Amino acid sequence: MNPNEIELWLSVPETDHRFEVSNFGHLRQMARNVRRGKTTIRVQDVKRKPLMTRFSTGELGWQLFFDGEERFFARDGLMAMFPEAVLAIDHSADESLKARWNEAQRDYEERHGKPYTPAERVWAALN
Repeated sequence: MNPNEIELWLSVPETDHRFEVSNFGHLRQMARNVRRGKTTIRVQDVKRKPLMTRFSTGELGWQLFFDGEERFFARDGLMAMFPEAVLAIDHSADESLKARWNEAQRDYEERHGKPYTPAERVWAALN
């Protein structure tokens, strides 16, 4: 990272300012709800989320759970929010994540004898 570059943070849309993404390709959780007995409190802490690969497509991004559901936010889609900022994404983890995704796909094909498709995931969820 160049010392003259500044990491800019923007709120991720649809998350009510709970998550922020930076122009360096990092995502952090700003607030979360925690149950304490019968009450729920909002904890304000900064916690980085690891980059992951979406199994069905191999796309890089973050799987976030909030408001009772899981949502996937693609890294490239969130980086489009920085049209004028200098993007300095660390791509060192990209190759290892993609290699693990390819390995998981091959493992699925070896076990089931057919290629993985998103329809397989829907079928598995229904049964």
